[in-house]
Amino acid sequence: DGGHFSQVGLFNCVKGQKLLADLLPLWPPPLLAATLLSLLNQLPLALATQSSPHANERSLAACLASVPKVLPPEACAKLLTAVTAHGTAAFKGGLERSDVTALLLGVLCAPGLVDSCEPTLSSFYQKELLPLAARVEAPWALLNATLPTASKAHAALLGAAVGALDEEEMAPGCARSAVAFRKRLEEHVAGLEKA
Repeated sequence: DGGHFSQVGLFNCVKGQKLLADLLPLWPPPLLAATLLSLLNQLPLALATQSSPHANERSLAACLASVPKVLPPEACAKLLTAVTAHGTAAFKGGLERSDVTALLLGVLCAPGLVDSCEPTLSSFYQKELLPLAARVEAPWALLNATLPTASKAHAALLGAAVGALDEEEMAPGCARSAVAFRKRLEEHVAGLEKA
């Protein structure tokens, strides 16, 4: 059920990260989904026990960005719900970890997520990620990385979420990031319409 399936320490030490990077792509989707859900269910513990927020192995981040494509959309939706379940502070801390942001990138780019789980994805953007993006820069990097793979439907969700932001109430750097993202989003949508 994704409870406390894996030891969160594996994600926080170099040897564990290397082991996970080698093994995760080999596991069947149910075991993979349970392991990823376990990390996110234990996010506060992972944040409390990490040696450094930047200590994550690059090979693990690359692996976590690619493995969600083999998961069913419903499993990806559960990951989006789990990453925000511990509140804003833990979610913000997770976005400072390369493993969590790589996993979120993989989930947001996973095939079928918009078609099968649109309400969950819309809620994630409008109630969790974009409100945080008004005060913190990290969500903008995630959104910019997600944009090239966004379908028309996904781009519409992004447009609605970003459009709800009030730039006057945002931190100055975040407001600039929002303006730049809106421009990239418009260009992306124009490219999709030409295709």
